[in-house]
Amino acid sequence: MAEASEPVVRGDVQLLPHLAGFQSVKPDRMVIRFVEEHAGLQGKLTPMQTAELINQVAKLYPTQPRRLDHIIWRHVSGREIFREDELN
Repeated sequence: MAEASEPVVRGDVQLLPHLAGFQSVKPDRMVIRFVEEHAGLQGKLTPMQTAELINQVAKLYPTQPRRLDHIIWRHVSGREIFREDELN
């Protein structure tokens, strides 16, 4: 008989809404650095604070916070901001 195992939680729990398709923001280190640099707050933002700033800017723009997070990530990673299929 197999032993019952306890559930294993791996990674950041903040990632779950993102994987489930909710419009959540999970900024990585490159996005955090970008926001810190452009807000004049080098080394001072947590991922949660960065996500909140992205949410606030997205409301002002207006755009979806997840889309803004992704655009920042594509920019700082050296990729094209928009893919060809997003322009049509």
